Amino acid sequence: MFAYLLCRDCRVLHQVYAAHELAAGAEVFEAAAIAYGRFLLDHRHHALEQVRRESVVAYDNGPLWDPGHAAYFEVGDGEHSFTVSRTRASIEEARELQLIDGSIEQAAVELSVEGSALRRALDHHFFPYALRLAKLDHFVEAARAVIATLPSDTIEPVFDDANDPALSIARLPDQSCIALLERCLGVFDAWELPRVAAFISANRDEYGALALNVRRPVTLRPMNGRRARVVTP
Repeated sequence: MFAYLLCRDCRVLHQVYAAHELAAGAEVFEAAAIAYGRFLLDHRHHALEQVRRESVVAYDNGPLWDPGHAAYFEVGDGEHSFTVSRTRASIEEARELQLIDGSIEQAAVELSVEGSALRRALDHHFFPYALRLAKLDHFVEAARAVIATLPSDTIEPVFDDANDPALSIARLPDQSCIALLERCLGVFDAWELPRVAAFISANRDEYGALALNVRRPVTLRPMNGRRARVVTP
């Protein structure tokens, strides 16, 4: 986990790097050393202490690809936790780390599939044959019912959505593929079932129509009844 130097008086932080983390070159090492020295000089008469980031949970106020988006995370000193905002005024300037009066809360993980996209993909898979609308709807609802039984903490995302910080994409597990096909028995005709099985097999990975949307809702909450004081870029 990342380490930071916290100035309690000014409510600002500076990230502290180990030597092996600056192995990119002498120029990077020199820049980090200068920034660290400047922070120590600016706060030489203040109360400084080392804190560490406590978890990977963060609240991102913008897409991950945007280097100017604001992010919020928690650090701790072993006894107390603090919420930090990471912002910058422009891409040319360094990020600023400041304490805010708030806390980060993560709700239960939500699993889902894109119903309309799944319906279109199955319909296209059967072309030039046409499935009845009732069967398309049954398949989508069956997929949702199977996904609803999955323990969300066992799902391993394959990649994150670059435009939505709370969303990741995962493969549909093997047991869910079997369960989904079983729910199609008695609904689809005998000649349709092999096509349904082939569709599930071809679309269960992270790029297919049955890919799982793994949403981890994260909110920034006010602390002690006060509105969270957020520093915006």
